[in-house]
Amino acid sequence: MICDRCEQLMRPDEAEQIYIDAASGAGGTVNVHRMLCARPRTHPQSHPQHPAR
Repeated sequence: MICDRCEQLMRPDEAEQIYIDAASGAGGTVNVHRMLCARPRTHPQSHPQHPAR
């Protein structure tokens, strides 16, 4: 099983399923580590702290 937050493999005993409710329709379920894990740094930031001038 792969964690939807850090994208690393995890054992079933480390996993927690979280249901995310959606106001406009069907929600979804994500699988994450029970203990907080770090997000990978390979994803670009959607809001850079220091925009280019």
